[in-house]
Amino acid sequence: MILGKTNHFKVTILLFLLVFLTQINATTIKGRILDSKTQEPLTGAIIIDKLNDKINDEARLDGSYFIKKIKPGKHLFSIQYVGYIKQEKEVYVSGNKDVVLDILMEPRKNALAEVQIVGKLDKESSDYARSSEKRADNLLNIISARSIQLSPDITVANVLQRVSGVTVQKTSNSGEGQYAIIRGMDKRYNYTLINGIKIPSPNDKNRYVPMDIFPAELISRIEVIKALTPDMEGDAIGGVMNLVMKDAPDKLLISINGSVGYNKMFFDRPFYQFNTSAINPQAPSERGIPNASPSDFPIQDLIFKGIKPFPNLNGGISFGDRFFDKRLGFVLAISNQNTYSGSDAFVTVPRAQPNPGTLPAFETKENRTYSTLQNRLGIHNKLDFQIDRNNKISLYNAYFELNKYDSRHVDQTSLSTGVGNVDVYDRSQTQLEKIYNSTLQGNHNLTNTIKLDWSAVFSKAWANNPDEAELHTASSDFGNTLILNGISHKWRNNSDQDLAAYLNVFWNPAFLPKNAEIKAGGMFRHKTRHNFYTEYSLDPSPNPQTFSTIENATVLFSGYNANAGSPVNQNDYDVTEDLMAGYGQIKFKILTKLNVLVGVRVEHDLQNYTTPMPATFPGRAGIIPYMDILPSLHLKYELSENQNLRLSYFSSISRPGFFEIIPYNIKGETFDEKGNPNLKEAKAANVDLRYELFPRASEQILVGAFYKNIVDPIEYSLVREAGPSALQLKPQNFGTATNYGVELVFNKYFGNFGVSANYTYTKSSITTYKKTYGRSNPADPTSQLVTDSVLRTRPMQGQADHIGNLSLLYKNQKIGLDCQFSLVYTGQYISQVSGWDGLDFWSMPNTTIDFSFEQRLSKKFNLSIFGKARNLLNSAAITRILKPNDYYLPSNIQLPQQDSPNSIVVQKEQYGQNFLLGFRYLF
Repeated sequence: MILGKTNHFKVTILLFLLVFLTQINATTIKGRILDSKTQEPLTGAIIIDKLNDKINDEARLDGSYFIKKIKPGKHLFSIQYVGYIKQEKEVYVSGNKDVVLDILMEPRKNALAEVQIVGKLDKESSDYARSSEKRADNLLNIISARSIQLSPDITVANVLQRVSGVTVQKTSNSGEGQYAIIRGMDKRYNYTLINGIKIPSPNDKNRYVPMDIFPAELISRIEVIKALTPDMEGDAIGGVMNLVMKDAPDKLLISINGSVGYNKMFFDRPFYQFNTSAINPQAPSERGIPNASPSDFPIQDLIFKGIKPFPNLNGGISFGDRFFDKRLGFVLAISNQNTYSGSDAFVTVPRAQPNPGTLPAFETKENRTYSTLQNRLGIHNKLDFQIDRNNKISLYNAYFELNKYDSRHVDQTSLSTGVGNVDVYDRSQTQLEKIYNSTLQGNHNLTNTIKLDWSAVFSKAWANNPDEAELHTASSDFGNTLILNGISHKWRNNSDQDLAAYLNVFWNPAFLPKNAEIKAGGMFRHKTRHNFYTEYSLDPSPNPQTFSTIENATVLFSGYNANAGSPVNQNDYDVTEDLMAGYGQIKFKILTKLNVLVGVRVEHDLQNYTTPMPATFPGRAGIIPYMDILPSLHLKYELSENQNLRLSYFSSISRPGFFEIIPYNIKGETFDEKGNPNLKEAKAANVDLRYELFPRASEQILVGAFYKNIVDPIEYSLVREAGPSALQLKPQNFGTATNYGVELVFNKYFGNFGVSANYTYTKSSITTYKKTYGRSNPADPTSQLVTDSVLRTRPMQGQADHIGNLSLLYKNQKIGLDCQFSLVYTGQYISQVSGWDGLDFWSMPNTTIDFSFEQRLSKKFNLSIFGKARNLLNSAAITRILKPNDYYLPSNIQLPQQDSPNSIVVQKEQYGQNFLLGFRYLF
């Protein structure tokens, strides 16, 4: 019995040794699967042992594969990739030495349709984006649909902050990105294209388009163009954002996604809502009521209820196919996003102006609570028809809508009368924005050397702010008794419509070297823009009046003829603009390496505006012509097959916004705003230099530098033009400015892991006059106050010295998992320029961290789940005045939120963390 146990023990030891020795002798086979001609990695290629299908792997982002624990003996590996010839490799493994097996695959020449399908899908891949950057005639950065899908973002505005050299200006009520600042150049210096066509803006004052109106999932790729060619409109000094929408697929494609999410802020406080159905879309004067009564105004939009909001709900569907032997293509995509967001903010407001006889000071502090419901809708449709091999026609339609319902509660405390005096402002605001674009295009090969394309465009943008209502109450005994101070109602709406035509002719003459091309063309656009504004003010009656509820309040109109609103005011205007442009350019190659594109563009712009003001009112109407000649030169030297060196020069302009040249006067969030009919367009000379290396299809290293010299740059500044309290924001020209910097981009993959990073250093300078202030004897606080005007040099508004993005990526093709950890850093910049020395508002450095993932659940059914988490650190947006706070604040006044004796926190906003979980199905 003892012997039996001993034998059993020996057998166990023997088996253990056999297994151990087997594992010791197990070999690893590794290598890369590449395209035989381009050496590009074939990500997702499958390698499998035909003698044992449990031995397999998929090529990673860099084309590498790694198969462990291969037993000694003969193995027959099969390698497959769509559009490539299947290969088989016989490998004999002996001992425990690793085997390196690199595999070069040949494209299938007899599977043209399959290759075309792969190419079509690749247009939404990072590989295609990198290839387009490499082949482009000018400087641009591209973010692909696949990168967008995996990012933490659901709007185009937030996606743009991932691009090198781009920062995003956020809204104060929700913290969502809205406008892009490219290379430190404010949003006014950029424009937006859809499929290469410029679109109008729903903004009621300016030309730039709010980028938060676009759902990101409708986009095939985003191109940020940083150097203009002659065939592009010239009014961009910072850059151009081209949204390339999804195209018709080569075979039936159906995609469905849905997601649910929540903002953590509303776990900690209520979401305040009002009855949006009570809002009247038209003012009494628009409804034919020349003399309104208080009963013509609803009160339900001034009754706010705190609730726990529903979850955020997002969904999208797209359908596309080709018919009639692939000649007719069709795609329809719809996206809808319904989100609840908000912010908690602290604001301290400067005195309306440094009064004569007083130093600059702050008069109030405010605690603001925002609750915002956003509904975003995007519909995109395209039809294309291949008439024959030389003629193609397409029709594109897009509709975008963003509806915002915002409630704002403000507790305002006077710094001079003590903490017991509180003014309360409750405001409901509805903002409805829409953009529609319809473009008919044709592409025609007229001869072997001549071709042309044309576009006929109708575009329109609308914005409607119906019944912005605000209730003002006050308390002087620590909130025990509220006094009604007044109610106001405002209606604003505007429209911006374009009718445009474009023509481009391409000629490849025989007398020029091969691949040389002459291109010429022109465009015409007729724009009509209308803006409507009216407001009504109502005072308590009797006055003073104790306030209990809005239902019990009694009011009457404030001011002469106030029940008519403001039928004659400079905020109403109509504008027409006729833009004609022509260009010519030639593209050729010198000594097979140097690509040259040189040309010139001429633009003539004529603006005509009118207001309903009396003929005696200064600037009631005007005609403003512009004529610009804009040359450009782009050089690209091909150092090798995957390396370029670029040098570009181009001239560009930035015209004033339509509203800015009208002598308007409108109440703003913190300061009133005023127009400037004497505003001139800004003109710039731009130079770019960039080295590019593309090691593999989805990898890149870019090192670039840029310089801009801007004449008559336009910025808003706080100015005092009349009266002791008339400090207003006004657009002005500021001499000559410079803007220069460097950009670094790095994308690299290591097996399943990747790093995507970019950094931009920007430095700008502009010299303007500033008002100074102080005592004749600084040591004597009772000495005479003196002011003077001095020249000061500062950065341009919106320009941050340092911008950085870092994304850590993990992509496992075998298990279908993608993860992305993202960091965005924006350095400090001037957010608001003051006419007084030292009173500029600076947005402080800000870092946000986001995380996203997508996990394939079923490869057979193309089903996956995804998650997005944004603003994980709940980073605060902080604005400061960079001066010691004891200089502006009496010793007996303590402002909250202050953390340094060397500066004053004038605004602090927090937006909460956002979480989203959803599914994606592809058929």
